[in-house]
Amino acid sequence: MMDNPNILVVDDISPNIRLVVGLLSPEGYDVSFANSGKKGLELVMANDFDLILLDIMMPDLDGISVCREIKRHPDKRDIPVIFLTGKTDEISISEAFEAGGVDYLHKPVNPVELVARVKTHLELKRARDIIQQSNQELNLALRLKNQFLGMASHDLKGPLGAVQGYVNLISRDEESQLSPRAHKGLEAMANLSTRMLEIVNTFLDKAALELGRIELKPRYINLVETIRPLLESFREQASAKGQTLRLETVDEIWLHADKHRLSQIVDNLLSNAVKYSPLQSPIDVALQDHKEHIEIRITDQGPGFSPADKNLLYGYFQRLSARPTANESSTGIGLALTRQIVELHGGKIELFSEQGEGASFVVSLPKNQSGSQA
Repeated sequence: MMDNPNILVVDDISPNIRLVVGLLSPEGYDVSFANSGKKGLELVMANDFDLILLDIMMPDLDGISVCREIKRHPDKRDIPVIFLTGKTDEISISEAFEAGGVDYLHKPVNPVELVARVKTHLELKRARDIIQQSNQELNLALRLKNQFLGMASHDLKGPLGAVQGYVNLISRDEESQLSPRAHKGLEAMANLSTRMLEIVNTFLDKAALELGRIELKPRYINLVETIRPLLESFREQASAKGQTLRLETVDEIWLHADKHRLSQIVDNLLSNAVKYSPLQSPIDVALQDHKEHIEIRITDQGPGFSPADKNLLYGYFQRLSARPTANESSTGIGLALTRQIVELHGGKIELFSEQGEGASFVVSLPKNQSGSQA
């Protein structure tokens, strides 16, 4: 908004225009006027106004029609319109608001009321403009942050992959004659580099999702064949904590989905279940085939979720009250990514949990859907 707000007065009666201009000009407003709806509309389209005072009853083009036309234009629809009317019936007033008006004044106008309402709506517009500008700046900052995050993660991925490759090469070299202590160190380096690559890939996925660069590549897959290898990959970690992974399913469940992204969903949920479940406890995975959708249910006997935790559940970098039972690390990103990937598939994820009574995450995905892009 300019230092001196621009106001347009549209009325087909000259004395009414002179009255309004005479009241507003001393207040420091730049006031323009038009004596017909058609001329008023032309002025609006050719200029930037901060507020419009619009008569309803005009012969060529009534104020309701003018307002509706203004609201059809994306760069004009946010201008507040105050109607000036001699009508007092509820139907006319309702029609004025439905057309996009923010307020109305009865004729003959009360000078104090006119100045006060104009000032109020200009202040409201200024506040909206500030909020809109702040949102635009915030969105730009978030986009730049995600671009930087993506580039930084991508630059880290190459060297980490090389380190992991060299570590594996040395470990398999029978002529290296490394001591048991050195082999143990190499094993630790391999585990750490694998963990770092997982973190980098997670950050890359987060940046890609927020920048709209993840495109699903769906095909028909057997859910059971996709889940079994994932379960096996967690058995050693779970066994070390005395946990038992149990799968309940039929032999085949077919759906149209991105196999890699579907694996990410289950991997994140299984990882959390193993991390937060007590020692010597079961973790149950149930796959169900419904008519129009499939369901993946992962249930653990962990600490459950408090009401406060549930409010933070799908936010990025959130730390909840529960802690991993073997001091495992956590990025605070997994569940946020999981929900976004589920929603990309046209599905939903739900949590059923009470504090101290474990948790069940249920993912529902349509059996048939087209590939989409974030």
